[in-house]
Amino acid sequence: MVMSVKLPRYTTRDYGVLAILIIPVTLIINSVIFGGSYFTDWRKFLFASAVTAAVFCVDFIICGWVAVMMKKDFRLPHSLASG
Repeated sequence: MVMSVKLPRYTTRDYGVLAILIIPVTLIINSVIFGGSYFTDWRKFLFASAVTAAVFCVDFIICGWVAVMMKKDFRLPHSLASG
């Protein structure tokens, strides 16, 4: 039996946006933190990139979950009258 986990989605494009943003954000954050040594030491580059990308993915998913919960809890006023 295969168990699947359904991640929260605020829009249908959430994970496409994540895929586009993850590499530039990871490179920018790590180059600011580590400076020039980030690009000269390949072990630092790989390890820092993997950790930063993983943390960014978890943060993105948590923020998406919060957005989905707020979207459910705070409906627009015109939708309150109908149901």
